[in-house]
Amino acid sequence: MKRVLSALCTLAVAAAFGAGAVRADDEPVTAMNGKILIIKEGKLAKFISKPVSPATFALPGAGNDPTVEGATLTFREAGGPEIAANLPSSGWKGLGNPAGSKGYKYKGTGQAADPCKVVLVKEKVVKAVCKKAGVTLQPPFSGDEGIVLGLGAALTDRYCALFGGSTVRNVSTIFKRKLAPEPGACPTPSGGTTTTSSTTISSTTSTSLGGLCCNGDSFLNFTSDDSSGDCGDIIDSGGMLVTNVECAGLYTGGGGNSVPLPYALPDQSSAVSAIASCAGDVATLGPATSGQTGTDKNCTEAGCFFGAPLPVPNPVSTPTSVCVMNTLSADISGTVNCATGATDIDAPLSSVLFLTGDTSNDPSSTIAGIQPCPLCSAGACVGGSNDMGACTPGTSALNPSFPTSIDCPPDPMANIGTLPVVFSLTSGALTWSGTPATNDTGSTVSVQSRVFSGFCRDADGTLAFEGSTPATAKLCWENGAAVGTPCAGTFESCEQRNNGAFGPSGGANRTIVAIGNGMSIIGGPAAGTLVSIFSIRPTFNATVDAAGDLPGPGVVALPGTAQTCATANPCP
Repeated sequence: MKRVLSALCTLAVAAAFGAGAVRADDEPVTAMNGKILIIKEGKLAKFISKPVSPATFALPGAGNDPTVEGATLTFREAGGPEIAANLPSSGWKGLGNPAGSKGYKYKGTGQAADPCKVVLVKEKVVKAVCKKAGVTLQPPFSGDEGIVLGLGAALTDRYCALFGGSTVRNVSTIFKRKLAPEPGACPTPSGGTTTTSSTTISSTTSTSLGGLCCNGDSFLNFTSDDSSGDCGDIIDSGGMLVTNVECAGLYTGGGGNSVPLPYALPDQSSAVSAIASCAGDVATLGPATSGQTGTDKNCTEAGCFFGAPLPVPNPVSTPTSVCVMNTLSADISGTVNCATGATDIDAPLSSVLFLTGDTSNDPSSTIAGIQPCPLCSAGACVGGSNDMGACTPGTSALNPSFPTSIDCPPDPMANIGTLPVVFSLTSGALTWSGTPATNDTGSTVSVQSRVFSGFCRDADGTLAFEGSTPATAKLCWENGAAVGTPCAGTFESCEQRNNGAFGPSGGANRTIVAIGNGMSIIGGPAAGTLVSIFSIRPTFNATVDAAGDLPGPGVVALPGTAQTCATANPCP
């Protein structure tokens, strides 16, 4: 998140948003949930909160009267450093008779050095309004913001908030967020000083009230399911909705793809990660090893499987049906905010492709439908290298291509190569646009105007893509931006196989939107959806690339349930 923290308003606004009261053993602490936050750079920063339960805020004690002792505001970006600023006693006024019985009000000048016009702490409302030059926050933002308003010289009355919640708008002109839950812990200020512009602030390290984050647990598990619903949009060049992105679905390829979409994602797949460190309610994630989980089926270090085998049936051309075995090519990394469910995880994949068709696993055609991956039926594998061997289903019977199992791998003779996939999952929203790819020396040759994932290609000759394996294909364009050095020489143009996305008849598709969601997992499991948009390389198998229209974009919406665990085995 870009922030210029040169003015007191940047801190004061972020401190006053919330509701709800809790008490630590040694000091009064009010944990505040957020009603609304609005930021317009250079114009307005406004926060309002009203108590929910209990029905009133706890007011500062007599020994912490801010009109005498002043106050200190500490702002902490999740996963980042803390900064603090003083609100001098001269700006505060006690409300009611006697003064302070109805709360306190801070009144600023509204100028650059003191831009907050008002900060109000009352039993029924806490709010702040700052305007004009001092509003130096710069949307769009990402992540959450942790705040402590400490009253009195010893900061013994505290008001704290962690601003996650629901994002209404997040563009360059306005940021609006609402309904942020109260945090389970507060950042605690300490340390030396730095100076930004005319405001002196304190750089601090982070500690917490209320114990460790994420229920005090050491591991996080996400188990996929087949929940249906609308998880995004595919929009054409005229701005019209073509279709929704279905939850629990995988979409691949350019506008000429002939394989019916979406593919069903394996459900019941479990991924256990380790909570490496905490900052407030934000956990930094690292890999859980197979030694910790007891199996390579749900660990998250390099080499672990990422879900059960994925069947890609093609009823239009059954022999081109494919089975995909996904493993992690590197350790997972990322963050999860256990108070809000906001999640961002990098899980780079090696996707091994097996061109199996249907007869590989059902040679006599006795099973209805298409089975690109061996089935796990009645405790035994049907086809593949472990044919008739014992197995445990890794999925439910989602359609005739399931259940699959890691115990039932395809015949290795059907292996046609490995696709490296840059796979980043988020509970937020993603948008990719197909645009003319200009990162080449032969762009005048290309007629493609909706390129999501471009690779260097001999567009004026063989139409082949540069390289001989997926790993050696040269990515040159992704989501409207150049990647690497320009295409030149024989492979002079930056293109997909065909214009657009997710055919058939998808050449006019220009925008892909994927929308995830998350919920608080403090205190127990919660449902969520993780989404990703990514580039798919050419496989250099002519049959598969023609059927799937590769290279091109991909999008996935993965619903499931997240929860924390004290141990990796079992988890949950």
